Amino acid sequence: MGYLYSQCEDIMCRSIAPMQDTPAIKIIYSAKIRTPKEYKVFMSAIKQSVNAFNSTWSETIFTSKVKIPSYLIAIAVGDLEE
Repeated sequence: MGYLYSQCEDIMCRSIAPMQDTPAIKIIYSAKIRTPKEYKVFMSAIKQSVNAFNSTWSETIFTSKVKIPSYLIAIAVGDLEE
């Protein structure tokens, strides 16, 4: 049973996405995450929808409308509970 999580402290968010990765710059963002259907996805953003991508994968869409520094972007995926 695998899982994934991020730790974008300081200037490490650039390993997830190409961006100006410094605490001085604040951003809004959206993300589309595809995972096996049995996994749940959580992010530091508002979950907009969860849709079937195909018979075994789902697609979760997140949007953050609050400007934050990139090191606060977080993601966790796995056999998790709310």
